[in-house]
Amino acid sequence: MPWLELFLTAVETQASDAVSRAERIVELRECYRRMAATMGTANGLALVDLVCENPLVTTRLVEERLGVSRPTAVRLLRQLGERGVLSEGKSGIRGQRRYVARELMAAVTDD
Repeated sequence: MPWLELFLTAVETQASDAVSRAERIVELRECYRRMAATMGTANGLALVDLVCENPLVTTRLVEERLGVSRPTAVRLLRQLGERGVLSEGKSGIRGQRRYVARELMAAVTDD
């Protein structure tokens, strides 16, 4: 049954790829958490956890999920940007700024 061997080889390849991606995501999360620890606020770690859940965030999402004011959300996003975790992406609906964790996005896509 050559088709079964082909199928199982494909499954093995996909499983190996999934494990590699998961390991990379865990690696990035730990690296980001170390960087956030230098921010001097627990909100930095909370933001890293949010970014690992959703690598594309807006100021409003940070405000809502972390329960912080807009100026605090902007400051936290800026600080993670300065540490190389986030970069500003294209503006979203109603001109909202979007921030993206490009390394994390690359780990979950084929980039």
